[in-house]
Amino acid sequence: MSNKYIRPRNARKYAAFQQENLEKGIADVADGKLSIRVAAEIYFVSKSTIHRKYYGENSRRYGGQTVFSVTLANVPPDNIINFDETNMTDDPGQQTVIVTKRGKAFSKNY
Repeated sequence: MSNKYIRPRNARKYAAFQQENLEKGIADVADGKLSIRVAAEIYFVSKSTIHRKYYGENSRRYGGQTVFSVTLANVPPDNIINFDETNMTDDPGQQTVIVTKRGKAFSKNY
């Protein structure tokens, strides 16, 4: 059985606002009715949150890169090859020589 987390009294409350209040505040700022500071006081949302959402900052998805970028989206899957698995080299003028040493085969490019 896990322990229940108890937040310390002086700890900051993250996202301690209602989503509809944030949307109303952003709409009022976008319409020019209120400034960001006044909207934050009226709707009980932090100024920085309204500022980030209004200007679209930090709106990208978090995490690493996706598997395919936008440039590869229109390429058919038959045209995509894995260079490591094809056993091709960068320089077509090189010759591959297999050298055996102590019973093991090594491939070298010359």
